Amino acid sequence: MALTTRRAVASTAIALSLLGACSSVVPSPAPSPSPSPAVTANVAPVGQMVLATVPDGDLRLTISATHGSYAPGEPIEVAAELAYLGPHDAVKVAGSGSGLVLFGLKQLDGRFEMGYSATDDCVPYTLEQGKPTTVAYSKSGGYGADDPDAAFWTQFFADPLLRLPVGRWQITARATFLGPGCKLPTRMVDAPLVIEVR
Repeated sequence: MALTTRRAVASTAIALSLLGACSSVVPSPAPSPSPSPAVTANVAPVGQMVLATVPDGDLRLTISATHGSYAPGEPIEVAAELAYLGPHDAVKVAGSGSGLVLFGLKQLDGRFEMGYSATDDCVPYTLEQGKPTTVAYSKSGGYGADDPDAAFWTQFFADPLLRLPVGRWQITARATFLGPGCKLPTRMVDAPLVIEVR
């Protein structure tokens, strides 16, 4: 099946590694996403900023949107913040050249779902204590030429802004790391946020 993509995709093999012996950021034993104890579950009133924060050991991942509710066609501004909270001044990590944080998108009351695709390279990053890394929402993913929703995805990726049709949407920020040498086990932190387009 031919795939149409916004950028080179390797959604199941994002090459990430932890570098630096002084790091207290240690891979967790399981590749499954961490539990999300602080997830925004309800849609906020119109005009109110919404966010979800998920702590995970020495990391904290936060996702925010300027509003909880949007009109159809209105640009949706979303950003994530990855913070290192450990005892060191900085920690060296490695991840995809697409960035340390990826975004997923799922229509909770419909069929559309996309996200978590990245290039399969492995590049170094530094996370400094007290200096969170902020990442604006970016589109990623792919779809087959025979996808029944190909017209929707073509229009979605052609627009540089995030605009969504009517519905309840979960936008998830995902930070993923692999062990030394870009090998398993993985550590993954998800921060999901629910908004509504109406």
